[in-house]
Amino acid sequence: MKSANVSWLGLCPLLLSSAACSSATECTSYAETGIAALRTARGSGCFELKDVVVVARTPSSKSPRLYLQDRAGGDFSAVMAKCDPASSSHPCPQQTQADLTKLLDGASLTARGYYHQGSQSGFEELYLDSVIDSGSLALPPAPLLLEPADVAKEARRPAAWFQRVAITVPPADPWVIADLSPAELALGSTCPRFAGFAMLPASKGVPVAADCVNGENPPSASPAPAGEILIGRQFYDGFWASSDCACALDHKQHLISSFSTLVGTVKGLLLLEQIRGFTVQVFEPATKADFPVSGG
Repeated sequence: MKSANVSWLGLCPLLLSSAACSSATECTSYAETGIAALRTARGSGCFELKDVVVVARTPSSKSPRLYLQDRAGGDFSAVMAKCDPASSSHPCPQQTQADLTKLLDGASLTARGYYHQGSQSGFEELYLDSVIDSGSLALPPAPLLLEPADVAKEARRPAAWFQRVAITVPPADPWVIADLSPAELALGSTCPRFAGFAMLPASKGVPVAADCVNGENPPSASPAPAGEILIGRQFYDGFWASSDCACALDHKQHLISSFSTLVGTVKGLLLLEQIRGFTVQVFEPATKADFPVSGG
């Protein structure tokens, strides 16, 4: 095992028992491990993830993200890796950012960086130092089958975080709009103003949500419906459904309405997100086909 300059929020995990523990976040060397071993060891430090597969990549140019998974899949087998700007406490090298933009879904690679696991929030992320593309493609693990309750914002399914998941939504119990303006996904007064919307199975008895008024989003539902599912839009190049009343049309997005519904097989990534002080679970479709929402 390679030695590493690591820091911990708790005890050093067993997988790094030979590594020196310190408070530094700058990596001088990396401990080689798999993603599942990394996430279940409970700690932070400098790691090399070898022969992992790209599940998805966001289109952001400022702080692109990679979702990586062990090729064998399984619980805790995926992680979010990000390329942070120069203002970050752990900025991403320019060459790494350039390399990241060339990666394809299914690419097999080695990723190195500083992994942070929050002891209080449970939020996890790998700050990338480098990515080395093997030049070969691999078949990502099949989506994990879940129930609607598993992907609700207050649910906690850490074993499934950062993986692609699938939910069957039957015609007898479609998902309906719970909130076009969830407070957790509000971004501000400039476009885009909202990073997503909320839905809920109709059987939960949710009332018809408020709709756009004169091109503006309605107020956030208060209180938020119990069990609501936050639908995020960070994969906006492929997933076009939007509840951003003031911005959707100009940004060539499909503006949904309070009467939009969803049935069928729904796919996306299940993520834990930190947004303006909120730490919530978010379901993120990557393509229009992943999320066949109607109406709007």
